[in-house]
Amino acid sequence: MLCVFASALIKNDKTNNRSDERTKDMASVTVFSSKKVLIIDDLREVRTQLQLTLSNVGFEKLNHVATIREAIDKLSFVNYDIILCDYNLGKGTDGQQFLEYLRVNEKLSRNSIFLMVTAENTYEKVIAAAEHMPDDYLLKPFTAAQFITRLEVLIDRQLVLEKINDAYDQKNWNLVVEECDKLIAERNKHYIEVCKLKANALMHADLFDEAASVYEHILAIRELPWAQLGLARARARLGYI
Repeated sequence: MLCVFASALIKNDKTNNRSDERTKDMASVTVFSSKKVLIIDDLREVRTQLQLTLSNVGFEKLNHVATIREAIDKLSFVNYDIILCDYNLGKGTDGQQFLEYLRVNEKLSRNSIFLMVTAENTYEKVIAAAEHMPDDYLLKPFTAAQFITRLEVLIDRQLVLEKINDAYDQKNWNLVVEECDKLIAERNKHYIEVCKLKANALMHADLFDEAASVYEHILAIRELPWAQLGLARARARLGYI
């Protein structure tokens, strides 16, 4: 009798797990279906494959283009939630230069996710020199499962950082710092990213000494190229370099 009861418990537990997984999948599909996505890749077969992968998991609002010029035209009319951009787009402007153009000219909301697709040998070169970083890099080759998992993580992070990013778009640097401090106090999994946003806001507010302290704090945790670059810029503005 005890064995039968235990077997029933295991069966019910498995049923509950499957139910939880279905609930999670349905929630993901609901989130995905509302997101506007722009795919930028000069290879038609890659654009088609990415579009198919996204459609299969619930994304519905999808556009894809082959060139930067087409992408800029699309962005003039649509505020995309997610941009998937290949680094190597043939001759002319590459994906990193395109991202820098968008950031410098304020044509992309901080609440938009920019995911750069690149080869591993290119990644090392780009990340070392880039001033404006994408939200993440996706290294080739990758599976559909890896791709979707990465997107889920990024969407979750954007939800956590939404208030900070809204203040950033408004150039309200005091509010950015205030919202960052709230999350920093929680020491959650986005701690480093929030510290980075705080340091950027302090630089914009001309509070270079405080920004340098944040960059130094980040570097004490992990040696990151963007933090080294940020610290050098803060020190230069303070007249140390």
